[in-house]
Amino acid sequence: GGLNVPEMQGAGDFVMVADPASFRVLPWAPNTGWLLCDIVFTNGRPVPFSTRQLYRDALEKLGNAGFDYCAGLEVEFHLFKIENLRLAPEEVAAWPPQPPDVSLTTQGFQYLTENRFDQVGPIMDVLRETVTRLGMPLRSQEVELGARQYEFTFAPEIGMAPADTMVLFRSATKQAARRHGHLVSFMCRPKFPNAFSSGWHLHQSLLDRKSGAN
Repeated sequence: GGLNVPEMQGAGDFVMVADPASFRVLPWAPNTGWLLCDIVFTNGRPVPFSTRQLYRDALEKLGNAGFDYCAGLEVEFHLFKIENLRLAPEEVAAWPPQPPDVSLTTQGFQYLTENRFDQVGPIMDVLRETVTRLGMPLRSQEVELGARQYEFTFAPEIGMAPADTMVLFRSATKQAARRHGHLVSFMCRPKFPNAFSSGWHLHQSLLDRKSGAN
């Protein structure tokens, strides 16, 4: 029967409206621009269930109370080397298609070790350059404990910025890695033997708008 939400009555269809402040040129595709979008109804009113709008509303309430929101990200992920994309016609006839064949990039069980980093230095350089050229405040990149598991951490940001960083980081690393024969996955626990779960830490604090104090 549909949703009975007052904000949506008579609002019509919805469209994506690009946020010009989010414009970036893709480091791995230099002739391509990248914009984040907000979802709005054709009458101009925001879609109440848009996650970016929900976040904006929360920031507005905090601002009215005299606070700015500050958050720093630590993001874990799995990085595989692609061995076979499985693009033979008989392999893509069904939906969903078969996943690619992959191999591990490290054996794991050594945390923050330079002895493992030499195995993945070239692709880590690609990912590091990608996020820094996109303007993300990268603090560190680390070999995590699990096999083929890594972590990137980012300096604290204010307001909408940390959420946009998280969304762009996931998309950017997947695309850049694919161009270099690798697959990035942010699944918690890919279905492989002896897989370690990935997660991410969100460090949150409020800043007084007048003094800047935590």
